[in-house]
Formats: sequence, structure tokens, C-alpha cells
Amino acid sequence: MWKPDPLRKLARNARWMTLYSRAKDMNINLFENRSDFSDIQIIFLQWLETYHYLYTELASQDNKSKLSRRIIEDEIFCDAYLVYDRDIIRKKDGENNLNKIDKVEAMKNINPDLPPRISFKPGI
Repeated sequence: MWKPDPLRKLARNARWMTLYSRAKDMNINLFENRSDFSDIQIIFLQWLETYHYLYTELASQDNKSKLSRRIIEDEIFCDAYLVYDRDIIRKKDGENNLNKIDKVEAMKNINPDLPPRISFKPGI
């Protein structure tokens, strides 16, 4: 049976998103360790980046993709939107110019050896 991912819920939290978006500008450390992150920390950072991207996209003036807060807050809708967004961008920009989804694609490749239980779903 499907259960919500607690890391994704935490990454959608306004406090964590604010800390994440300000961390570089204000030299804030999100974790006690500054390097050698655990697999859980890496996944959490990946979701923070993903949700930062989605909320930035939602706030943009040219949001013609029907993205809504409801989609972002529902994990299944969110996964479907990320696939849809990737496909639309590939059609629009072509296979050689995927600037907008490079971050999302790169997140899947940071640590491909993660156990299946905590890894990203294929195709997202």
C-alpha cells in the first residue's frame, strides 16, 4: 500500500524551503555536517531542490502548464507533473537543450546505488 514519503513532506515545509533558498546567500548550514552527507540527507536535498523548482515555476508569470498548489502537495500528482513537464520541455527545446530539467535529471544520478526502498521512482 502506498504511503506518503516523510522526506517529501518535510521538503515541502515552508521553514525548510526558506532555509534551503537562503542557505547559499546567508552561509547557512542545513545540517551539522558540512560534507559527507548520508543517503537520507542527499535525498532530502534533492526533494528540496525539486520543490523549490516547482514553487518557483508556480510563482512565475509564464506558468501556462496548469501547475497548482494541489499538484505540488499531492505526491502522485507531483510525480505525474514532473514527467509531463519533462516531456513538454523535451518537445519544446529538443533533446539537446534540456536546461530546465537538468537539475531534476541530475538528482536521479547523484547516487544511483541507493537501496530501492529510498531511491527515486524510475522515469521521474
